[in-house]
Amino acid sequence: MDTFDIDRDHCGPMVLDALVKINDQIDPTLAFRRSCRVGVCGSCARDIDGKNRLACLTPIDDLKKGTSRITPLPHMQVLKDLVPDLTGLYSQYELIEPWLQNDQPPPDRERHQSQQERAQLDGLWECILCFCCSTSCPSYWPERAQPGARNRQYQANDGRTRVTSQAGLRPCTYRRSIDDRTKQRTPRRL
Repeated sequence: MDTFDIDRDHCGPMVLDALVKINDQIDPTLAFRRSCRVGVCGSCARDIDGKNRLACLTPIDDLKKGTSRITPLPHMQVLKDLVPDLTGLYSQYELIEPWLQNDQPPPDRERHQSQQERAQLDGLWECILCFCCSTSCPSYWPERAQPGARNRQYQANDGRTRVTSQAGLRPCTYRRSIDDRTKQRTPRRL
């Protein structure tokens, strides 16, 4: 495990800023994912001081004093440094076929969704597939669909479609535990 010292006076306020500074000025071989820097892509998810969080939304000031520990998401094979292999999680996502499917012929215009059907999706569409909840699950079983995939399965069943695959989906009994382990809010129906 490598340890890096950064000058906080010359670094942005977020953990992702510190990682970028390390990569730019100290160790250019440090590998990690990043993209949007505003918490909408999920690519910078990692374990920060024992909690799965998005590095772009985690202020350095909120970390424990002294040395912080930043590792890849747990329960995952590591490809390099802070880059976990997400292949299995994305495979689960594909298994539940999270796209609109319908046996009826297409209408002349779009398929309408009632306000009640749309309201049922509140709290579900916000998922950005960062997998913080999936890898925080105390009941993590790689062969079962994890919260991110389960969330998309609920989204796909919105009244305009049919759900074709359950992909080993089971009711989640650990949601509150996951919320305690992450800084992300998990979907309300998992």
